[in-house]
Amino acid sequence: MNRPLKLSYLLSLAVMSMAYPLSAQNFIVRESNIDRTKSPTQFFTSAKKCEEVLRKKLPISSIIFSDKSTLTNSSINAMGDLFVSYFNKIKPDFTGKEQVIERSVSDRNKVVKTTYGFVPVDKNQAQNFIQIVVVFESGIPNAKVADIQVKTPTDLGYYALDYNELQKLRKKPEPATTKKPDATPAKKPAATSPKKKTTTSVKKKPVKKN
Repeated sequence: MNRPLKLSYLLSLAVMSMAYPLSAQNFIVRESNIDRTKSPTQFFTSAKKCEEVLRKKLPISSIIFSDKSTLTNSSINAMGDLFVSYFNKIKPDFTGKEQVIERSVSDRNKVVKTTYGFVPVDKNQAQNFIQIVVVFESGIPNAKVADIQVKTPTDLGYYALDYNELQKLRKKPEPATTKKPDATPAKKPAATSPKKKTTTSVKKKPVKKN
């Protein structure tokens, strides 16, 4: 469980608020212990498929399960109902353009945890969140799913973000710079008169009379 707010953190929030106004913020955090130098794409893709299955957007057959998995269709559907019920509470505020915060996590198995949440303006803790945990079979290079778990505030209590993560979330993006048009208008190319067609006359040969 994450640590509660401390005086030092409250002071850091005050400093950050002087730099730019704070606002309540949605967030997405992805935690994993996947080696990113060894083609991690298949694990993240598989984790995303598991999420899409829980959200009823893909069939369960889309997931490649490990032989060690004890999950059943009934248990997956029950987790899906739980995930959707919490996710829908946060989803209306998501724009789809949220920055994903990447974290490293230590675990004996290959794991990808994705957390969706909402953090209030004066807090570093979210009590409105949902987390999906995808555990892969260890000892093999392929992304075979051994287990799927859904964690709620009932399981974790709350979910905390550190100062640097909040700073990235709440910092206003710099306005895009637009290129000013040139002061001098471009010169129009000089008009050219159409070329006259030249025709060549064909001389007729005289016809001999008999």
